[in-house]
Amino acid sequence: MYKKTIGTLILSLFLFSAVFAQEEIVYSSQDSATVACSRINLEDKTYNPLSKRSFAAAEPYYLRSYNSKDDFAAFQLGKRKGSRVFLYVKLFKFNSCMKDDKSLEIMTESGIRYSLENKMKVNCDGNIVVELSPRDIKELSNYKISGFLVMSLQKDYEFHLNQELSRKFSEDIACLSEYKF
Repeated sequence: MYKKTIGTLILSLFLFSAVFAQEEIVYSSQDSATVACSRINLEDKTYNPLSKRSFAAAEPYYLRSYNSKDDFAAFQLGKRKGSRVFLYVKLFKFNSCMKDDKSLEIMTESGIRYSLENKMKVNCDGNIVVELSPRDIKELSNYKISGFLVMSLQKDYEFHLNQELSRKFSEDIACLSEYKF
């Protein structure tokens, strides 16, 4: 009973934050180049839970697991000042322990699986954070992303993207990689 209540509360908080990120925002970097990204939100420093540093974040993607009907996850791309593009994954499964090594794979339509290393320590909260290097972004831009494979200590979870979500995800990566604080 408590698991469902807590899961519903967490999901509603994520959905509430996604509602406010709908506006189109235009960013300009120091060299006056402009990047228009409709799904990116520059967070205010006072409301920032990540070390009180500002960051740009795309709307989260909420996906249901393909191989388990009861499990779902949120995938969110972001970038902090002076850092690389990162992908934050929150698996909404009670006591899902994540590995600290290769715990996330991005699957492409051509069958290639691109492994990324979790930057967080082993945790049982279902959290994964991976940084995308410029090389990773270049490699991923050559393929259409078809889904994700999240590997926990207990079970592996597959999340599939349709063509529309795949296009949006690729656009968000490109937008954040161009964005400069």
